[in-house]
Amino acid sequence: MILQALTDYYRVLEQAGKIDAPGWAPVKVSYALLLSENGTLEQVIDIQTEQPRGKKMASAPQILSLPAPVKRTVGVAANFLCDNAGYLLGIDSKGKPQRTRECFEASRSLHEQLLAGVDSPAARAVAAFFRSWDPETAREHPALAEHLEDILSGGNLI
Repeated sequence: MILQALTDYYRVLEQAGKIDAPGWAPVKVSYALLLSENGTLEQVIDIQTEQPRGKKMASAPQILSLPAPVKRTVGVAANFLCDNAGYLLGIDSKGKPQRTRECFEASRSLHEQLLAGVDSPAARAVAAFFRSWDPETAREHPALAEHLEDILSGGNLI
């Protein structure tokens, strides 16, 4: 009886938008990668919002409900559809190119595995992106130029 009541209350809170569904969590996201249908990176969109910080306004990441991120310590563990530039683009500013490459390969593998049986334009675009993206030339990609410094500072991308 008590467990059923708790389950019902959880669903009420979920439907009211006060808590996330199981497997989902609030994640801070700064940029969105816009892909073409064939997986080409077309544009990087700044999705940060202006929020008050003291007496001034400052850009801050949006908080979105997304698949729950993994807890990372020192190991390599990719997240689905949302992660930092090291995982999604294979670039960072930490000066450890081998580790960054491992992060990107882990992300590529995760997305290939999860999207293998999915038949939708978005899934095909993401899978094509990971098949064709070259981290070696990423820093010169024109879509990244405007936001490259901020992207490398560690914010999450979707």
